[in-house]
Amino acid sequence: MKIPLPLRLLARTLGAVIAITLALLAAPAKALAQNPPKPPAQLRFLFIDESPGAYSLKVGRDLHVISSSPYAISSPFSPPDRGPFDIYKKPLRPDPVTGLLDPVKIGSISPPTGASAALAIITPRPPAPGSTLPSGLDIEFINNDPSAFPEGSLRIIHRGHATMAAQLGTETITVERGATRLHRPTTDARHRVIARVAAQSPEGWQFISDTILVIRPRQRVTALFFHSPSGMRHFYTAEELNDMSGPPPPTHVWLTYTDSL
Repeated sequence: MKIPLPLRLLARTLGAVIAITLALLAAPAKALAQNPPKPPAQLRFLFIDESPGAYSLKVGRDLHVISSSPYAISSPFSPPDRGPFDIYKKPLRPDPVTGLLDPVKIGSISPPTGASAALAIITPRPPAPGSTLPSGLDIEFINNDPSAFPEGSLRIIHRGHATMAAQLGTETITVERGATRLHRPTTDARHRVIARVAAQSPEGWQFISDTILVIRPRQRVTALFFHSPSGMRHFYTAEELNDMSGPPPPTHVWLTYTDSL
């Protein structure tokens, strides 16, 4: 039986619509297969904190210690997914009810998007009255991608309270409070450069550090300049504190670490 022309046209039209619909549905899946989502950024952690106590990251049911003490740079951590991940801190005093020193959740973190690696600078907010634990967290991510931080570079992250100056070999640079500066120092035949660091004060320049930086091929150095109101008190033993004529004065600190590409 011959199918009337109008029905044949309708069938062709419906077939075309179905084909187009299937193609549109398949396009996102094909694009996703060709451009899979980037994995979460690999993270390093630094806690700008004046109180002792370890920080941990909860992944699944497990707690991973990422900082055994304040101002300690963590090893690289590769998140299994985009999180968020809860951050715990071990309290200074036992729980008044249980008597235990179990870690307590104080915040959460999600790896940044658009970067393959980052440094997470975490500053705990002051504790609530009657507590020794932070009341929250301020989190800053610093991009560690090679495009933003190439090999052979020194990156200075200034989070102190005063202008700082660094003499790097024969070069001198200044960095203002809150700035992040990238610099490629001139090294010797052994890839070394002497770094002398000072902070500006009302009385003049205060000497902070005199170190040797080594930046080999495929390496880079991150330097953090920050202020410790307690004079890094938590790094002193009880005997050392007793031998002092008074508590350590507030001070600026120069902290560096090297990583490889």
